[in-house]
Amino acid sequence: EKMPKQGLINPDLIKISEDFFNHNGVLQINNLFDRSFVSNLSQSFQNTYSSYFDCGEYADSLEVGDKRRMITIDVKDEFNHPELYANPFLYSLMQKVLGNDFILGSYGVVVALPGAEHQHVHRDHPSLFGDETIDARIPSFAVTAVIPLVDLTEQTGSTRVWKQSHHKPRSLREYKLNVSDIP
Repeated sequence: EKMPKQGLINPDLIKISEDFFNHNGVLQINNLFDRSFVSNLSQSFQNTYSSYFDCGEYADSLEVGDKRRMITIDVKDEFNHPELYANPFLYSLMQKVLGNDFILGSYGVVVALPGAEHQHVHRDHPSLFGDETIDARIPSFAVTAVIPLVDLTEQTGSTRVWKQSHHKPRSLREYKLNVSDIP
């Protein structure tokens, strides 16, 4: 069931979400979109981009891991809907986190093919100043919003995140992550 409309414009909820995100570097929002809306997005994606569902090489996609590619989505059909790219709650939250003049910089999907290995540990955005000691002390300058188009199960996998890793002044390549570190 979708989050009620009053929840989308509740300044107290937006402030709590902003504080949680700023502290943890991640925020999971359940039921923000109606299931039928996400189902339509998924069907549209499958109809338009099914040619990418094999292990071939494509000049217009980026390999981001074993059997995993990032595809830029055309802003049309189901993907040209304000509920997706300007959802009232996400839009208000992004204004708080990034400022009123934030920019939607990219619009894409990562496809993990069957049998794909876990993706390498990485940051979604490059260092802003080229010095992770400085970057760990500044507020977020970019945010990745993930909207799964399939149910996340043991078979389909999920996105792993490490709370507060945005405040770590060392390269993620140096992290010694254990299974107990994964939330």
